Amino acid sequence: MRTFFLAIIALILMALGGPGSAAEHRDIVIDQVHIIPMDEERVLRDRAVRISDGQIIEIRSAGHWQADDGIQLIDGRNGYLMPGLAEMHAHVPGEQAPMQLREDILFLYLSNGVTLARGMLGEPWHLELREGLEEGQFLGPRLITSGPSLNGNSVDSPEAGREMVRDQVEAGYDFLKIHPGLGRAEFDAIAEEANELGMAFAGHVPEDVGIYRALEAGYASIDHLDRYPRALVD
Repeated sequence: MRTFFLAIIALILMALGGPGSAAEHRDIVIDQVHIIPMDEERVLRDRAVRISDGQIIEIRSAGHWQADDGIQLIDGRNGYLMPGLAEMHAHVPGEQAPMQLREDILFLYLSNGVTLARGMLGEPWHLELREGLEEGQFLGPRLITSGPSLNGNSVDSPEAGREMVRDQVEAGYDFLKIHPGLGRAEFDAIAEEANELGMAFAGHVPEDVGIYRALEAGYASIDHLDRYPRALVD
């Protein structure tokens, strides 16, 4: 199945013409595929999927459309189509990494079916990358990114924490990344400011905070089950 899936990805990328392609816009039909829809345990066999402006608009039996219908026809070769996967704890290469490495990792995500990556340790360049991925300058998944980590080294007072939250909201990051080392006063200030501004926060749970306060504060996600084992032991 994986070979079929990768073959379909390659065919789609060739059809789209790669990043920045100026090819004439046409609807795309992926023909002769078996669909794994994920709504229940089933496989929709021998189907054709029509895509327009990045949206699936119709699914018919295989062979329904022909290339002369004004579409771009891709032979799915009896492979499988499924919804894209999401990497919810990604560490995306930063600006200091060689460009070839950055491009290779982004393409590896996409070629293995990952169409959404949630970057858990962001930096300013990731904002540019997010835009570049949306505009097709890079081949890779859609990116959701945190800003630089809020931790015991980057935040030395409650007001510094509030200021860092405001700065990251203004910069346009999608959420805040919490790391260990924050004191309770600093964390409470960060959580209050973030909740007031509608900014999600996620990641580790500092020791001084603990799992119960973290849940009360409204973490978007607690990664690695951080602090749960401690809470289960007297």
